[in-house]
Amino acid sequence: MNKRKVQVSVFYCDAKGDKYFLLLKTNERRGNFWQNITGGVDEGESFLDAALRELREETTIKECELIDADMSFKFLDQWNLNCTEKCYFAKLKSRPSITIDPSEHSSYLWVNFKDIDHNFLKHETNFELIQKSAAL
Repeated sequence: MNKRKVQVSVFYCDAKGDKYFLLLKTNERRGNFWQNITGGVDEGESFLDAALRELREETTIKECELIDADMSFKFLDQWNLNCTEKCYFAKLKSRPSITIDPSEHSSYLWVNFKDIDHNFLKHETNFELIQKSAAL
């Protein structure tokens, strides 16, 4: 079985041109680590539709420009199932107010790109997507 997943790197630029990225901290039940928005693709759902749905479910963000990152990863998940994760950028015009889903996440941060390194995030693929987002 090959599970389909999405990952979304959410960011905005401030007046000085600095990019700020939204990072979500998974709740204790899910491991207490920082990540981009991630989630599964439902049966019959496209990757793009899943990325939009996950963005809305996990943050309540509705207005954004979603860009195909032309990047995907293959890996084994925690249950040893093959996964294909397609990546997207969510480019925002400004810093929105968000509400996180406590059944998945305990907190969130807007972090300047200069302050993010691969040690901050549990999964290297999250950092790779943020690095590619920074180049936009």
